[in-house]
Order: sequence, then C-alpha cells, then structure tokens
Amino acid sequence: MNELIEHKSWFKRYWKWFVLIIVILISIVGIMSNSTVEGKIAGMVKIHAESSLYDNALELAKKDEKVIAVLGELQPLGKLAIIEGSHKYSNDYKTIELSVTVTGSKEDGRLRSKMDILADKVGTEWIYKTINIRIKKPEDLKQTIEVIGPSE
Repeated sequence: MNELIEHKSWFKRYWKWFVLIIVILISIVGIMSNSTVEGKIAGMVKIHAESSLYDNALELAKKDEKVIAVLGELQPLGKLAIIEGSHKYSNDYKTIELSVTVTGSKEDGRLRSKMDILADKVGTEWIYKTINIRIKKPEDLKQTIEVIGPSE
C-alpha cells in the first residue's frame, strides 16, 4: 500500500496561533497608543527634564522650621523618588501637581513622608502655589506641614 499522505500547509496547521498572535499584537499597539499611557510617559520624561521644579521646592522645604523640627535635614531626592511619585499635568503642561517621597535625617525607618507640590510655569520658571510635607506614618504623627500655602 503506497498511498500519498497529504500534508497540510503551515497556515492550515497553525492558523489559530497566527490569529491569536495578531490579536495580541493589535492589543499591544492599542494600549501603547492610548493617550493616557502616552501622557504618563511624556509627563515622566518632562518631570526629569524639569529638575528645578522639585529641587527648588525641596530647598524651600529644607528651610522651614517645622519641617526641620519633625524630620530634621531633608535628604536630596533620588531619581527613584521621582519615578515612584505621582504627577498630573494640566493647562498644556503649564500646571503640575507632583507628589514625591522625602526623607529626613531624623527618620528612623518608621516615618513615611511625602512632599506635595502645586506649581504653575510662567516662562521658564515655576511659581509654587503650595508645597506641603505630609507625614503619613506612623498614625500618631500623621500631619501636614505647610511650607508654602495657597495665599503666599
């Protein structure tokens, strides 16, 4: 018995996998082109380029007597603090709400503090509306220190 065995083509054998891969690729492209993801990536790049925004805010907070009393001398912000922080641009990237983790010399590992910044860009300079230091943990020290308030 010498029968010819018909072999199916590659596409006929693997068409389900091919379709699945195409759907996954289209989904990835859709997610990457989503304006929210694009906006967050653009915002992170912009924040890193605008180091004066958070560096100047940190310098102002370092001079505040209440901050010194509670946290001690504030340490420089690391790049990881910026990446882990949150940001929200508005007004065509001229207004920002930024929150980053700050560390003081008096912190013993149980304190968790955030610096919240609200600022407007005028020309090439950032004008701060508010700068607050939030002591988040431990619960018994939970407070907000206003470095620059809305009326200043």
